[in-house]
Amino acid sequence: MEINKDLYIELLQNELIYERIEHKNTLSDLEIETKIGESLEQNTNRIIQEKYQLQQFVAEQDEKLKELNTDFFDLGDLLMEAIEENKKSQPGQKLEDVVTGLDDFLQKQYED
Repeated sequence: MEINKDLYIELLQNELIYERIEHKNTLSDLEIETKIGESLEQNTNRIIQEKYQLQQFVAEQDEKLKELNTDFFDLGDLLMEAIEENKKSQPGQKLEDVVTGLDDFLQKQYED
């Protein structure tokens, strides 16, 4: 059985063309996957950075909240002391009058 050399060469050439196309497609797919991987890595790094910044912000806000709570309780203690002193200096004055006066005073301080 004799093989037709021209047909065999044409078959090999077609096979070579097919393999080159497959190789180009594989390279193209690999390039696309590389770009996607790089993009995912960048997004992951950005998310990690944003998460860190958010954790820092939350920690700062927690610290501010603790300071505000401390200030609030300190003000409450000062208010109670002022009420007790007021009771001694003005025994007939009602607590509502003292609180209203303090509220007006604090409002004025806030506005200033």
